[in-house]
Amino acid sequence: MNGNGQQQMNIDLTKTEEIICSDCQGKTFEEVILLRRVSRFIVQTTQDALVPITVMACKNCKTILQETMPIQLRDKKEEPKKASNIQLAN
Repeated sequence: MNGNGQQQMNIDLTKTEEIICSDCQGKTFEEVILLRRVSRFIVQTTQDALVPITVMACKNCKTILQETMPIQLRDKKEEPKKASNIQLAN
């Protein structure tokens, strides 16, 4: 384990694949949080609940990296969503 309490993997980084933004060819990403609303009837509480989902977005153009989205929420044939433009459905 390293100093952060995380287990280190022994990986040769020359044998990895670089991730590049499909929109702007950016190479740096940042964590963003999507919020999903869950009906109070599903969570069996008096109020709806919010579920935070951490994903990665291009630091330059804010396009969400689809590989980091939960499979159930990934776009099928749509354009990549922008982290700055995502809105909750009512």
